[in-house]
Amino acid sequence: MKKSNVLWVGYFSIVFLLSSILFACSGGTNYVGGSSSSEGSSSETTYTITISDSITNGTVTASKTKAEAGEEITLTVTPSDGYAPDTLTVKDAGGADVTVTANKFTMPAKNVTVSAVFKVATVTYSVTVDGAITGGAVGSDKTTGVSAGETVTLTITRDGGKVLDALTVKDASNNAVATTAVVAGTTYTFTMPESNVSVTATFKAILGSKVSPDAVGDIVFNDGSAEAYSDSLTLTTEQIAGAVAVIFDAASKKGVGLRQGTSKAWAATSTPGYTTNISTLATTKDSGSTPADAVFSGAGATDGSGSLAKFRTAVGVADGTALSSTDYPAWAFVESYATTASLTGPYASGWYMPSIAELCKLYQAKTDVNNSLNKITGATQLSTSVYWSSSQDESSRLSAWYVYFGSGDLDIVNKDYTSSVCAVRAF
Repeated sequence: MKKSNVLWVGYFSIVFLLSSILFACSGGTNYVGGSSSSEGSSSETTYTITISDSITNGTVTASKTKAEAGEEITLTVTPSDGYAPDTLTVKDAGGADVTVTANKFTMPAKNVTVSAVFKVATVTYSVTVDGAITGGAVGSDKTTGVSAGETVTLTITRDGGKVLDALTVKDASNNAVATTAVVAGTTYTFTMPESNVSVTATFKAILGSKVSPDAVGDIVFNDGSAEAYSDSLTLTTEQIAGAVAVIFDAASKKGVGLRQGTSKAWAATSTPGYTTNISTLATTKDSGSTPADAVFSGAGATDGSGSLAKFRTAVGVADGTALSSTDYPAWAFVESYATTASLTGPYASGWYMPSIAELCKLYQAKTDVNNSLNKITGATQLSTSVYWSSSQDESSRLSAWYVYFGSGDLDIVNKDYTSSVCAVRAF
């Protein structure tokens, strides 16, 4: 080859090498680990978001599967039926916790793993009171987050001149939920079922001019209202039909029923009730000699409201079994009084034989009580006979206390003596 040709080849080789170097410097050559082009591109690093495959009883999803450091990631947490979220955890590749707030976190400059734990859900229910009730209102001590089996208390507030007519509690399937009257017309309870419940009520005009009784001689009606006695009082047909008692003790609002039993022994001879010393009803007269000044002590002296249950236990009569009207005539009369008097609703229970102290109060109010009873067609006035109390004599298991309503004498007499008996209760 000629020397000139060699020079030209060398020249062009140098030019080509210089051109390649210039082209590379201008971004025309790709290198491992980065990218560039004449059109421009990103060189930011992204990190992965992995959902743990050990999650059970629910699912978690992320708004992205890859993200750059500093991006906000939203997690969607969905529990299976019967479960609820317990914990939600995000950890970076180094095992460090990533803060999660309201199911969101900021992506760190590392890959992350999302884990979650779901727990068995505590099922609770709600109590909804009808907002369209008129004539009064119903309040519930629990409205949300109520577990099945909890006791819910409903409080009734009635407008002036109105009284509760009906209280209705129903579950989500429209089945009735039973209520228990704590204070008739005022407070009721029910046991929460495994369902949401709805509560409604209706109110009606009261039978009496008083919302509730507050004086001796007040006539109590089956809606809880009352009418005061006056010489000119004339009861309506509805009031007569609704009358249930007459108040003899204003302080405790105790009233006597409209009917009395006659010629009834406390307990027949040779029965357990006659021969047993019933310590829970035992009573002693400490002082005094008349219903106005007598002072009594002992387990059965003052409050007869629990006497029927105590008597049944002492004589061995099982729950649900009626007392024999042959063996225990006076007690059987009181036990079945509500049926005898055709009482329903809140006053179909709670009647009892008065203690000796209560019987003394009734005797002292006898005139006022009889004046009111005389206004009620079909009612029986208190007679002038001997009336039994529920109080057994402390010193003699064969005797019980009585008051003679003719003279006011009070004493003990053998349990097989036939006397009158009345039923009383608090209102």
